[in-house]
Amino acid sequence: MPGKHRVFWPDVSPSSQPPSARPARIPSVPPDSEQRRYARYSIWFPVTLKEADAAGAGKEVKEVWGICRDLSPKGLMMSSMVILDVGKRVTVVFRLEPDGPQHSVTGRIVRGFRNDDELLLAFPFRIAIEFDAAVAAIEKHLRASEGSP
Repeated sequence: MPGKHRVFWPDVSPSSQPPSARPARIPSVPPDSEQRRYARYSIWFPVTLKEADAAGAGKEVKEVWGICRDLSPKGLMMSSMVILDVGKRVTVVFRLEPDGPQHSVTGRIVRGFRNDDELLLAFPFRIAIEFDAAVAAIEKHLRASEGSP
């Protein structure tokens, strides 16, 4: 079709990979059908995930970098270069403003899937993280900046 571009991507489907390289099957409920207790805010900022279990075990801590897509006091959705297993414990590190305080929140991966938007080439996956506890400072910041440009 004129004006449409096709992106050719190597076959990285689970069936094309050896069993040891396949990501875990990720059951997913469409986001629109989920019942949410906290409002989500569309906000983009850099995020670092650190393996929560590795630090206490004296192992090298692996980091995953990405971009937050939406945020609530109880979790976030991010775009990433890699996908992590559902259930994996992580520490999420981010700043809501460049000069603002750094937040470090523990949680677990609850969903992951292939990205299908403009960030596909840089960040081919999306990861949803549920925080262990709601972070009141996040909600306060998001509500205060709701009317800001």
